[in-house]
Amino acid sequence: MRNFFIVGLPRSRTAWLANLLTYGDSFCFHDALSHVPSPQHLPALFMSGGRPVIGDADPSVPLFHGEIAELFPEAQYVFVDRPYEDALASYSKFVLGNPCRRGVVHTPAEAEEGFAALALRLRDMKHALAGRHTLTVQFSSLDEFPVVEMLHYYCTGAEINYRRWEMLRNFRVNVIPHGLEKSLDLENVEKLAHHRADASVRSSLPTGLHLAYSKRVAAMCGTNQAACRWLEELLEVWLTWDHIEDNDVIDKAMANRVFENLLLAWTVNPFWQQYKELLTPVLANAISAWRSGGEKEYDVYTEVPCAVAYLLGGQALVAAHLPGIRDLIRSIRADDDATDK
Repeated sequence: MRNFFIVGLPRSRTAWLANLLTYGDSFCFHDALSHVPSPQHLPALFMSGGRPVIGDADPSVPLFHGEIAELFPEAQYVFVDRPYEDALASYSKFVLGNPCRRGVVHTPAEAEEGFAALALRLRDMKHALAGRHTLTVQFSSLDEFPVVEMLHYYCTGAEINYRRWEMLRNFRVNVIPHGLEKSLDLENVEKLAHHRADASVRSSLPTGLHLAYSKRVAAMCGTNQAACRWLEELLEVWLTWDHIEDNDVIDKAMANRVFENLLLAWTVNPFWQQYKELLTPVLANAISAWRSGGEKEYDVYTEVPCAVAYLLGGQALVAAHLPGIRDLIRSIRADDDATDK
């Protein structure tokens, strides 16, 4: 597997580059370190990407550059060089000054202190990698095709798609869909399940049986987080669709996630992109069974995971997990039937 890391100060277009480099045989995470407990988990995360070229565009890499260099001894490194004062001013304006940015708790003084510390670690990283082949590009040159073409080839070993680069540049597409790199967070789901719900979303909260099902699916997918994420998102699609058919109250937050995942996240989910031609007829059969009613209306909960298990590990993985999944679905169906009476 070919690996690469793109680093620079925050507001150096790392998100834009992650999007650009997620194409064809390449998948580039954005801020991958924020989605794992420690750098030691990065190799497993990268393996779950399911593509021969996996990278990360991440300003926090310099904080762990020694560990990452040991974990990825053959990785390529790109430094995006943006003047310190420009990056800090951009962060203050577009992040600290934007009340819609979630999770930002820094004061201006804290932001400046963090930038100074990160700049020092970035300098240390450049010094530590001085004996290895690295690439430095100027932030101001990222709108120049020859520079981006060189960067693209250096990271991926493949030619760049000019028309795609032109579209991303002209429309300033600079983010990967929210949640694309997140693994299933069962702890937060369980908190949600025990939270006192508003009537408008109560029908969308998972029961204990649904939580058990999610854990089964996660165990089946193992380290392939992209497959697990796709299955979880598919089940939200199904639940929303079922609420529409039954004239139930719609959870708007869940519906927003569903449309965002269908239109954005699935287009760059490596598991779905790799196997969509094989999974489409399975989904078509599940839709047909659901519309026909009866016991087979739960095929999406059994036959689709069965197909996923086969793609991930063959018949052995199907045999290991499908019986338990089928038993759980029988219990969920009985519970749903009792609730509907």
